[in-house]
Order: sequence, then structure tokens, then C-alpha cells
Amino acid sequence: MKSKKIYLCSLLLFLVFLLFPAKDTSAATTLSSPVLKSAVLAGHNKITVSWTSVPGAQGYRLYRKVPGGIWTNVKTLSGVSSTTHTDDRNLEADTTYYYTVRAYIKTNGVITWSGFDKNGLSVSTKMGTPTLLSTDLDASCYPSLSWTPVDGIDGYRIYRRQPGEIWSILKTLAPSVTSYTDKSAVAGKKYQYTVRAFQRESNILYFSPMDLSGTKVNLTLSTPSLGGAVLSSDSSHITFSWNRVSGATGYCVYRKLPGGIYLRVANVDANTTSYQDRDIASAPYYTYTVKAYKGALGAVTWSGCVNKGSLVVMPTITDPAVLDRCGLTLLEGESQLTVAQMRAYLKSVNPNVADSVLEMLPYYISEGKAEGIRGDLAFCQSCLETGNFTFKNTAVTLDQNNFCGLGVSQNGMKGHSFETPQLGIRAQIQHLKAYANKEPLKYAQIDPRFHYVTRGCAPYLQWLGSQENPLGYGWASGSNYADHILRIYNSVRNM
Repeated sequence: MKSKKIYLCSLLLFLVFLLFPAKDTSAATTLSSPVLKSAVLAGHNKITVSWTSVPGAQGYRLYRKVPGGIWTNVKTLSGVSSTTHTDDRNLEADTTYYYTVRAYIKTNGVITWSGFDKNGLSVSTKMGTPTLLSTDLDASCYPSLSWTPVDGIDGYRIYRRQPGEIWSILKTLAPSVTSYTDKSAVAGKKYQYTVRAFQRESNILYFSPMDLSGTKVNLTLSTPSLGGAVLSSDSSHITFSWNRVSGATGYCVYRKLPGGIYLRVANVDANTTSYQDRDIASAPYYTYTVKAYKGALGAVTWSGCVNKGSLVVMPTITDPAVLDRCGLTLLEGESQLTVAQMRAYLKSVNPNVADSVLEMLPYYISEGKAEGIRGDLAFCQSCLETGNFTFKNTAVTLDQNNFCGLGVSQNGMKGHSFETPQLGIRAQIQHLKAYANKEPLKYAQIDPRFHYVTRGCAPYLQWLGSQENPLGYGWASGSNYADHILRIYNSVRNM
């Protein structure tokens, strides 16, 4: 009886299943395909892939392939939050990989898979090359670089060189930095810059390709060309001008006094190309030059300058105190030596001096006085030019009455001759006057070389030597010509 009841119950349950079939669970196990978000280089031969989570998924499987290959399993990840993975398994350098992913759910030991993106995302294990975006000068005129970022790196290295040199490391920077200002750059130089990325693996650095041409930065400005320096008609100021330099922020004006160095006298802006100097009248001449600069004063970029400068000769100085301070001796004026001193000197240095020479000495005083030229200086010059009237190793002889070498412009030339000693001395005085000033001659011109002189180019004895004359003119080409004359003068004065 009991077995009969069990049979009836089993039959009843079977009928229930037939009448009420189990609910279909296939819809519950259908998963949407994960959406790939990114695949980026994460270090040396490392690639990180990420995707969106899929509702109901219990995990994901990541696949990869190379171009032309088939999808292979990289990693199976369990857990609904597992939506990223870094692949470092057997990746080769400089190779392109494709990645895709599918979700799964496991029910009663059966795994149900989602669809997947058949194209996948591609990424290369080759590091990207940073591209220099700009190389400008900052407010302080230092080169400032910027470049495009590169993913998956550990940093950047900046390189610098000058044209013709090799690249050298300038700075190593963190991966988050994409700009750099080179404050070690030096004024007046030209540089080239480049940058490359690197990855670090087991203390070994792996570098991206490098743009060997780099980008150029010129920290030089063109040298201003000088327009000249002009003394005003009333001698109250000097106007100095120059040509504009492209890119300049401003200019520094420099002035040099005789025997000194260039000192800065003014700073002017980029729109100013001239300067008026009113602090004058204490020197026989002034020399001016200018430098252009870019940036704030004291910045890194400066132009060169014309070191020779523009020169202005001032009106002849007559103030004895200024002359003494400048170490100058006027050719104009009255003689300070006497005929007696001249004779005593000649007898001491040349005991065999001709009587005719001693007799003509007064002409130095009288001829000099007539033209307003110091005849005593002319006498000392004659002593120098004739070897104290011994005429040894000179190009002239006593009978020429040429006591200063007039016309001896090169070796082998005999020079001019004059009828009398007085006329020879007159010609010498006239020639000195040609250098000293622009005044007319009192007597008729007998100096045959008077017209060769730029009138007034040497108002001072010290300027008779062309090497000491600021204008480059002069009686003699040898150095320190006036010093030799002054040594004789001091010897005569002590007689």
C-alpha cells in the first residue's frame, strides 16, 4: 500500500512539470560586450588596457594579437571590479599589439561568454617621440622649451649643444613635466635643443627616438651700426646715433675718454636710436659706442658693439689745468725756451755743431712768434730729426736747410731744400701750423707740403704722431713721437 502511494505522488509531480515547465534562464545569462576604453604604454614593454564593466558579469578575459595573428588569452580576471590590466607578459620592443576583452558568467559549472570587439585597440611598445612645440625666450631672456607629452614613460631628458658640437645632457625631468627654462644659457651664443622620453626597467634606461636636428635658439643680437657722433654748432653737446636692431628691448650707450675704457652713460628704450651728451668740455675728444640688449637690464642677451666707436674731437683746449690733466702740450703759443738754452744744449750734446746752426737759432723764436707757433718745440723737433744737427743716419744734410725732414716720406728720399736756414725754419713752422690750426699764414707759403695736411688735425704736440692722434693723422708714423721731442725739451730747459 505504501509503495502505491509513492508511485501516485511521483506521477503527480511529473504531471505538474509537464503542465508548468521551468522558467527559461537563458535571458539571465546573456551578457553585453565590454566597451574598450584605452590601451596605453605603461612602461618598458608594458601595456595597460581598460574597459567598461558589464552588469551581471563575474569576470573578464583579456586577449591580444599581433597584426595578422589570432586572438590569444592574456589573462582571466575574476570579480566585477576587474576592468583594467597591465600586460607585461613576453612583450617585444617596437611591436604593435591589439587588445580586446569579453565578460563571462559561470552558472552550474557552465561559463557563458559575452561578445567582444573584434577590432580591438592597438598600441605599440615603441615609445613616442616628444615633439618640441616652442623654444621662446622668457621675460628674463632665457630659452624656454615645451613639448608634447608621451604616455607610459618615466621621464624626459633635455639635450643641448652649440652648432658643430655634440649633444650633451642638460636636464632630466619627471614624466609630468613638459616644459623647461634653460637659465644656464650664456649671452651671445647660439644653441640647439632636443628632448627624448625614457623608461626605466631594473635600473636600465630605455630611450625614445631623438630628433637630432633639434630646435635652434639664437641668443645674439645684431651689432648696432653707428650713425656717427656730431658736436653741436655751439659746442654745448654731442649727438650720437646708431641704427635700430631687430628684436632689441633697448640700448646701452657707452663713452670713452682718452686713455680710458668705455663706461656706460645712458640706457634708452628700443624706440630710441640717438643720445645727446651734455657732460662735455673736459677732454680733447670723446668716443662713443652702443650695445643692444633683449630682456630686462642685465639679461642674458646682448649684442656686440663697434669697439672703435664714433669719435668727436672737441675745440682746442686752452685751459692750462685741463691740458695738464690730459697730458697735452699746445703747438700754439709763445716759446718757453731761450736761445741761450738752445745753444747750451747743442754744445753739450754736439760739441762739433756748426757755427751756422748756432747763428740760426733765433729764427725758431721769431718765425714761431710770427705764426703763433711755439718755436722752441720746433727746435726740439729739429734736434730729433737731425740727430742734434749731426745729420747722422738722416735723409737730409746741412746744406739743404731742411731741419725737420720735410719731403722725406719714405726711405731713400732726400727731401726738400731751401735757399737759407731762415726759410727752412719758416717752412717747418708753417707745416706745424697746418697741423695746429686753420688760421691763415702770415708769410707767403713756402712749405711745399702744406696742402697735404688736414688743417687743425693735431693742435697738440702729442698728436703729431699718427699712432697717438685720435684721427689717425700725424707728422710721423712712429710711436710716441711727442715723447722723444719732450725728452729733448726737458733737457734744453735744464740748461
